Amino acid sequence: MQLIRYLEGDQPRYGQLEGETVRPLEGDVFGEYSVGHPERKLADCRLLAPCTPSKVIGVGKNFKQGFAKEADWFKYPGLFLKLPTSVVGPNDPIVLPRIVTGVLYEAELALVIGKKAVDVTQVDAMDYVFGYTCMNDVSTREYAMEDVEDFGAGGALVKACDAFGPMGPVIRTDLDPSSARIRAWLNGELKQDATTADFVHNVAQIVSFASGVFTLLPGDVITTGTPPGIEVIHAGDVIECEVEGISRLRNAVVTKEASE
Repeated sequence: MQLIRYLEGDQPRYGQLEGETVRPLEGDVFGEYSVGHPERKLADCRLLAPCTPSKVIGVGKNFKQGFAKEADWFKYPGLFLKLPTSVVGPNDPIVLPRIVTGVLYEAELALVIGKKAVDVTQVDAMDYVFGYTCMNDVSTREYAMEDVEDFGAGGALVKACDAFGPMGPVIRTDLDPSSARIRAWLNGELKQDATTADFVHNVAQIVSFASGVFTLLPGDVITTGTPPGIEVIHAGDVIECEVEGISRLRNAVVTKEASE
């Protein structure tokens, strides 16, 4: 099943996507819900980020390609956080903050939690995964202001700025996360191309570990790491990210001034 979140008038709602037809859902998509009416065409829907997480948890350096040898793999997933206000939807702009430079795209498989999870085992972890979506884990490494501290690769200015979490366009509930292909295009040129079979830590390991330090709630998102091929982006660029089985996530890059 594929779910989208869209605007109906000025109200967000969930819909079940079947081809190019959207069937509106009534109730709680993470609990009890029913299919309502009337149906809509996908082309007529203003798509939003497919969920509203209380937190976005990221995993860094999770592709084996990024290490010279197996002995260098991290024993446990390296976690960082993105703020809920970093989340934007498909076709929304990636806004470059005035104080940062050297902004990077990072195509990733993201999973959506379906029920409260605390200290779950790897054996049970997949029972807590509602579905999967695509995320662009936008990051920065350079700053336009002197003496700005980012406190390392997981710092707030690195990962959690507004619009640094494009996500979507759908949540797919029946995706196999063990060998999904992840790709990214910068202005139409393929830059990233790998599969989740190259993960250091698989989805069950990540969910289990994260639930041991954070209470995971329905709608929370865990993004699982990006393959090699990231590059600096600039205003005017267009980034497209795709996870096999999930429609392509497309976002243009704009300056802060252009977004105001």
